[in-house]
Amino acid sequence: MSRVRLAKTPAVKSIPKCNALLNFKKGIKDNYSFYLLLLPGFIVVLLFAYLPIPGIILAFEKYEMISKNFFINLTKCDWIWFDNFWLFFNDPNFLNALRNTVVYNIFFMIT
Repeated sequence: MSRVRLAKTPAVKSIPKCNALLNFKKGIKDNYSFYLLLLPGFIVVLLFAYLPIPGIILAFEKYEMISKNFFINLTKCDWIWFDNFWLFFNDPNFLNALRNTVVYNIFFMIT
C-alpha cells in the first residue's frame, strides 16, 4: 500500500498590528490626492443619505421626551405609522400652509 505525501506548506506569519497601521498611514500619505478627490463624494453621501434618517424615523413616531438624549428618545417612543400624516393633511390650516409654502418658494426662486 502506498502512502500519499502532502507537501508542507510554510507557516503564515501574522502581520503585527503596528505594521498594518503603519502601512495604512503610508498608503494614505502616498495617495493623498486620491483620497482628497473622494472627500466631496463622501460628504455628499453623508449629508443627503445618512443625516436625514433620524427625521424620517421621527415622522412615524409619537415623540415624547423620555430622556434628554434625542437618539435614545427615537428608540423608545411608540410607532404610530401614518397617523402624523393623517393629522397633518386633515388639519383645517393645511391648505393655507401649503399655499404660503408654494408662494414663498416661488418668490425665493425668482429672487
